[in-house]
Amino acid sequence: EQGISKQKIVILALLIVPIRAMNFMRERTVASCFEFDLVRTVLRNFMDYVVALLKDVALGLVFLVMCLILVGLPAGVYTKGIFMAEFYRQHVKRS
Repeated sequence: EQGISKQKIVILALLIVPIRAMNFMRERTVASCFEFDLVRTVLRNFMDYVVALLKDVALGLVFLVMCLILVGLPAGVYTKGIFMAEFYRQHVKRS
């Protein structure tokens, strides 16, 4: 096959969507969704980005368990994406 496989597209989308969403929430413009420098930032700091993603997943799993005892639902709502926001602040933030 020529071109990019579907699996590679899905993996790339899963890696890029969170940082683009964070950028969109901060900038509040449609144009911010097309800032391709974010991809370079992610690739330059790939391990930090993966760690932030894994922390978000781990935190989600913790809150999922906590929801079973009706404690984590409010916490999950208010802290969703906190590690992605920290990654954004460290590597993308503009003055």
